[in-house]
Amino acid sequence: MTHPRYLHTATELNPTHAGDILIAGGEDGTGTVLATAEVYDPVAATFTQVGTMTTARALHTAVLITSGAKKGYVLIAGGIDNSGNTLSTAELFNPKTGQFTASGSMKVGRSSQDGTALP
Repeated sequence: MTHPRYLHTATELNPTHAGDILIAGGEDGTGTVLATAEVYDPVAATFTQVGTMTTARALHTAVLITSGAKKGYVLIAGGIDNSGNTLSTAELFNPKTGQFTASGSMKVGRSSQDGTALP
């Protein structure tokens, strides 16, 4: 990987094929929460750094959006920051541009939650 990390997410960008995998956030070896992200290409076995998340986060959820106008994007929500505060913010990853954009906030902050894409 381009950055050592744990407590991150790994989201398959095209689950119908052996597609790329978005690896986002987490903590480094010193416990610093990361905003960095990278994409793993399983065919080439390479990692490529992509845009930085709008918020550094660990213990967050990342879900591939499978329908609608944002189909193919990844919704990243919640988690914790460097102070251990629970986050209510969310953002979207656009795999075509490799960039993240803020997408509003949840009413309640949460971490270590699960998420599922609905068809």
